[in-house]
Amino acid sequence: MPCPEWRGEALAGRRILVLSEQGFGDHIMFARFLPLLAAQGAEVTLVATTELARLFASLSVQVRTGVARSEAAAMDVWTTLGSLPHRLGSRWSPCRHPSIRGSRSRTAVGAAWWRADGPRGRTTATVRYPPA
Repeated sequence: MPCPEWRGEALAGRRILVLSEQGFGDHIMFARFLPLLAAQGAEVTLVATTELARLFASLSVQVRTGVARSEAAAMDVWTTLGSLPHRLGSRWSPCRHPSIRGSRSRTAVGAAWWRADGPRGRTTATVRYPPA
C-alpha cells in the first residue's frame, strides 16, 4: 500500500482506507466498527465486494467496490476490516456497537454452516422476519 498501516492512533481529520478480507460473514460482522472510525473524525472509505456494497450503504462511510492506486495514495492510513476491533481496543460487546441496516423491503435472513467433523453443505431455509 502506498500509505502507512493504521495502528490505532487518533484519526481526527485523517483519511483511512479499510480493505475487506475474508468471507461475507466476517465483512458483515466487522462492518459495525466502521462508524466508530467516522465518530473519531476520520473520512472512512471501505473497499467492499460488489455483493455487499449496497448493504453497507447504511453506514456513515464511503463504500467503494474498487480503488485505484492513486486513490489509495491519497489516503493517510489503511487497515483491514477484521483488524478494527483490535485497533479500536474493543472488548467485543455484541450490542455495544451500531450494526448495519438493510433495506426495509428486504427482510430475508438465512444461515449456513460447515463443520470440519460433519457433513458439508448444510444450510437452513430462508426465514422471513418483519422489519424492525
